[in-house]
Amino acid sequence: AASRLDDQGVLGAVAIQDPAGEVRLQAVARLDDQALLAQIARKDPYGPVRAKAVTHLTDSPQIFLDLALRDPSAEVRQFSAGRLSDPATLAQILTKDPSRGVRETALLRLSGDPSMAEISRTHADWVIRKLATKHLTDQTAVARVAAEDPDPDVRRQALGQIREQTLLAEVVL
Repeated sequence: AASRLDDQGVLGAVAIQDPAGEVRLQAVARLDDQALLAQIARKDPYGPVRAKAVTHLTDSPQIFLDLALRDPSAEVRQFSAGRLSDPATLAQILTKDPSRGVRETALLRLSGDPSMAEISRTHADWVIRKLATKHLTDQTAVARVAAEDPDPDVRRQALGQIREQTLLAEVVL
């Protein structure tokens, strides 16, 4: 029923007060009130409701930061990390968040960052190293990953990206 409501006041009341998380989720999906969305993103007990509120917030960098670093829900952290742009914060999430999906989102937000080569060589999670390798443009860095990474999937990814024949020959031989 909340999905058919248009009145923002009623939607706000439903989004805050309804005992059913799915009903609150429907109300939040139609809510425009940024202050109320911020409150819901921080305080609703149901992770999917908080996540939906995050996706509807327009410009709340401090909320995104707080939720990306501290929310118990990986879904909320992932949506929040996707709204961040500070390389240091994204690097922190990339190294410390327990959820691979959140780490992947942080990595994608770092694309083009000079730290990508280091991440492709040193991150503990092979999936993150492989994803970082996909974003490398420096052929020397790619060759280094192809030659040195302990995981065969990461090495294979890097090998497929080497375009300079001399570097390819060095890695293969």
